[in-house]
Amino acid sequence: MLLAHWVSLIFTCFFVGKSMNILSQIKTVDFIMKVVGGDIKDITAKNRYQRDLIKLSENKKPIPRSNCTAEGVSADIVADYFEALSAAHGINPQGCMILRHGKVIAEGYWKPFYGEYPHMTYSLCKSVTAIAVACMLDDGLLSVDTRLIDIFPEYDNLFTPFKNKNITVEHLLTMTSGIAFSEINSFTEDDWLKASITETVKSIPGEEFDYNSINTYLLSAAVKRLTGKSLTEYLTEKIFDPMGIDGIEWERCPKGIEKGGWGLWISLENMAKLGQLYLDRGEYDGIPLISCEYFEIATKTHIKSKEEGLGYGYCVWTAPELDGYVFNGLFGQYVIVLPKKDMVIAVYAASENLFPAGATLKITGKHFCDKDFSDVPLALDKKAESRLADTLSCLSYRRKVALPEKLPWYKRIFKRPPSDDRAEKLASAIYPYTQKRYRLTGEGGLMPFIMQLSHSSYQRDVLSVEFEIENGAVIMTLDSEDGIFRVLIGITKPAYNELEFANEKYIVYAQAELKYNEDDVPVMVAEFNFVETPHTRTVKFFLNETYIDVVFSELPSVWPALEKIDFTKHFQHIGGEFIEYKLKRVLVPNAKGVEEMI
Repeated sequence: MLLAHWVSLIFTCFFVGKSMNILSQIKTVDFIMKVVGGDIKDITAKNRYQRDLIKLSENKKPIPRSNCTAEGVSADIVADYFEALSAAHGINPQGCMILRHGKVIAEGYWKPFYGEYPHMTYSLCKSVTAIAVACMLDDGLLSVDTRLIDIFPEYDNLFTPFKNKNITVEHLLTMTSGIAFSEINSFTEDDWLKASITETVKSIPGEEFDYNSINTYLLSAAVKRLTGKSLTEYLTEKIFDPMGIDGIEWERCPKGIEKGGWGLWISLENMAKLGQLYLDRGEYDGIPLISCEYFEIATKTHIKSKEEGLGYGYCVWTAPELDGYVFNGLFGQYVIVLPKKDMVIAVYAASENLFPAGATLKITGKHFCDKDFSDVPLALDKKAESRLADTLSCLSYRRKVALPEKLPWYKRIFKRPPSDDRAEKLASAIYPYTQKRYRLTGEGGLMPFIMQLSHSSYQRDVLSVEFEIENGAVIMTLDSEDGIFRVLIGITKPAYNELEFANEKYIVYAQAELKYNEDDVPVMVAEFNFVETPHTRTVKFFLNETYIDVVFSELPSVWPALEKIDFTKHFQHIGGEFIEYKLKRVLVPNAKGVEEMI
């Protein structure tokens, strides 16, 4: 929930600032003003990390494949589910895998997203960190009643507030520790462990639910201290290797400890495996990896959350209306476990809903929880299975499912494929702007701002842009203070790129289409899908006769949430309208390009 906390960043400083020490307040306000003001050169990013291209999972132990009919589920119901996810406003699914009886009965990916890429999970990985706690319980390294200062005795001194000394492992698992230090502060602090333990809690441990990813970070730190191994190393030994899970990466704090509460990159299938591990109460492929007693306790509601209809267990959201429980990450990352249906549903998406309750859970309840399924195979329904196969083959990002037209065989023989002149039209529109350089004034860059924020990788503005046409594609060259980006943009299909931002490499699929605005000005709309993440950058190039206008946007965006804030009312003492204006320029930047001599 890193970004959810950032959305409330300003509120934190001005409305709950009393829970932060004065130095933390000063650092955080200074950080906000630099980000909002675009003064990124002087930002010291304490949680900065670097990554190369993440290795693809070899998937040495794939989940067994089956089909809906064999596992007692109507293929029509599953097809309806995929179509409903595609059609729902704001979900923007990228991948979905459905398991029943421990077998994959359907999986689909919305082009250009693909299942082999490890994917950013945000807070969904809290449920993975909890697995490491379960392993430590089995190994006798701690109990849920173990106090945090018993794990880190160096902080059992006069400088640690008395209330803080009562924080237990269970408080961390259930988000009831009351810890004041949060993800926001991680942008400006170097020693997260010390700050978390020594900064006075906001509430008495165990009394109030307060969702804070630093709770799970502290569990990761506990793994390191008690096992002598990193969270990834410990889980690899205990869980990942036995389950054939590889190709993952977990971001670390400045002290080298995995973040625990966020920062895990893992493929959809490997995430579904971990959901199955929960469903099977610690067994995988018939082999017990964790004692079943942990899961009986962990998946029950321990405290009522602030999310409508959801409780909280041990790093999982409990969902009584679904008769199940949920792993959840920001922007629609889900693993939904339905024990009574013997099902696991894993979804990666780009939802603008910042919190776990939402359309995905409602659609899941409607299509699966309200239906009766058989425990024995159904009679084969070739028509329904064919419809499902067609649905899965037609999935395309941010578009409703459009099934191919069914024609009699004799009509298919003589039917010509529809002509596709998209490349020709876009090339014709962009050609007058080739072999030229356009100097840009304004703001904006290729990496979505939310990615910059969550990775502490702040990009400087683009200085100029050039276009070329080659082999039915557009080649765009962007020059910025961060370097030169040469991007291949497909027209009839997305083009593959490997782009580097601040020494970190990302796979980006780019595609453009030609549109016209209300004044009949041609507009090249280019989408850049960072396919290992929920994030997409959209850039609109308005091709005016003597200049170009460039407007940047991104999906998902936090601007819809920020629009609900009355900046004038809450921040009149520092200029609410100015803050709102600057935030919008950061989140929805734009620039103007004027031709210059090459």
